[in-house]
Amino acid sequence: MTLYTLKSPSRFQDLPGDPGRRFIEEFFTHGKKEILEHIASAIRRFPCTLIDTDKISIGKRNVVFFLRFDDGVEWAARLRNPFKQANPAHDKETSQRLETLSIESEIATIACIRERTTIPVPEILGHDCTFENDLGCPYMLMNRIKGWPIPDVVQLAGGITEAQILKIHAQMAAVTWQLALKCTFPVIGQLQARKSEGGSFPLDQIIDRHARQVGPFHSSTDYYATRSEMIYLEAKRKDLDQTSLESAQLHIRASPLTFDQTVDKGPFPLQHPDLHRQNVLIDRDWNIVAIIDWSWCSTVPWQSFQPFPFNLAAYIEPPQQKLSQIHERLFWEIFTSLDSDREYDGLHDSHSSEAVLCLLRMSKSRAGRIAKLMNQYAYPIPRSKDAIQLKQILDQRC
Repeated sequence: MTLYTLKSPSRFQDLPGDPGRRFIEEFFTHGKKEILEHIASAIRRFPCTLIDTDKISIGKRNVVFFLRFDDGVEWAARLRNPFKQANPAHDKETSQRLETLSIESEIATIACIRERTTIPVPEILGHDCTFENDLGCPYMLMNRIKGWPIPDVVQLAGGITEAQILKIHAQMAAVTWQLALKCTFPVIGQLQARKSEGGSFPLDQIIDRHARQVGPFHSSTDYYATRSEMIYLEAKRKDLDQTSLESAQLHIRASPLTFDQTVDKGPFPLQHPDLHRQNVLIDRDWNIVAIIDWSWCSTVPWQSFQPFPFNLAAYIEPPQQKLSQIHERLFWEIFTSLDSDREYDGLHDSHSSEAVLCLLRMSKSRAGRIAKLMNQYAYPIPRSKDAIQLKQILDQRC
């Protein structure tokens, strides 16, 4: 039984100039610790104390603290870091308004996931999405998950076997299968809070991680055309170098090539936009116990949906391309087999079968490959490696 070592992800708090450490310092020096404890205690009506201060989790936008109540119950408190601004071009009022809307959408998304699927997600026990509370930032209070990011468990175990990789991939297939089949909506947009108990989740504009606003859209065609124009105009406005501008132009050229009449008008699946191995918590038996960080979630065209968000075998060091390809093939075998799994009998109909076959087709089609590269719109400018790959595909004859 071979134990494989995986490439370690970079730690956000180790990046130069990361504002997370500044936030933590001011949290303790400005009495925010006591304020957080008071808020949590008031919600549960039980005294609590901040614990594990050596395990505070610093992410790109959030900082997570842990609380323990006197009866042993533990919560996680996720606070938005006000020192990290999504879009420096926005004034403070605009920035905070968009952050609030984004967090409200995340809460609605988690509610939808809990209601429609068996995907394990944290339970939100209290929240304030504004910057006008005693903490001075939006926060969510959730049950503490007894699990760790995949890379942490791999490190604790001294490596990972092929069987363990396959076990995680099989569970991820069940996660993305449910997102694609149980969480579809008539438009492309972000979920909003329900207007009534038991009502449907309305969708509105997409606010991405750089606080750019687009949509909502009623077709994939409009989605890709609008986003490609947005990235190009942004590159021109920022007066980027010629290489970056040419990269942005590639997206204008690529947009019409994503068209697929069979799925252009939806319904559209919900996608976790940051579903990497750090956001998948597992226990020591390699069971997924939570999918976290549903920020900036939205419905997307089928061309952009990612059933296989990461391949653990692709992170093996030294790289083993053949092994990575084997696990990709095995993933798709598992994913397509879920359509007849008894656990999901309620969805075993022609629609689910067509959707699964559609995703399999998209994974191999030219339109699907182009769309996947265009997903890099989440970044300020198209990344050079993606631009090179996109150009190669566009220059190929159909």
